[in-house]
Amino acid sequence: MLLASETFFDRRWRRARIKSPVEYAVGIARSLEMRTPAGPLAEAVSNMGQRLFEPPSVKGWDGDRAWLNSATMLVRLNTAAGAARHDGFDPLALLDRYGVSGGDAADFFTNLTLDEAAPQALRRQLAKLPGDGEQRARTAVRLLLSSPEYQLA
Repeated sequence: MLLASETFFDRRWRRARIKSPVEYAVGIARSLEMRTPAGPLAEAVSNMGQRLFEPPSVKGWDGDRAWLNSATMLVRLNTAAGAARHDGFDPLALLDRYGVSGGDAADFFTNLTLDEAAPQALRRQLAKLPGDGEQRARTAVRLLLSSPEYQLA
């Protein structure tokens, strides 16, 4: 049985493929518990090359490496920046909801978005972010969502 196999749970297979635009955009909205209309998400997904309900053929989308090129990566980075500053994302309310103090915000958002996949260099960079409170949390989220690790599923 596949689900009983140790190979199924092997860490080597985690984050081994590139997220589709839908996985990327919806993953951001869900992990940050954002309140956002579907229209802007669908537009971002379309600009990343995945027009919802309009696959290029009956086979669907090629996916994986086809999802990343200079144009789609720019859209992903802009989507990450937009999510971090979006009115529907309230980092302080999210921290409060989970009982996290402001000093632990970078770790909280790192664990929320990347789990254990965040490299130590990124964790150190986040720990050195200037400021505090909401702006620091939003900057941390933007950096996390823009990281190469977040592009992988």
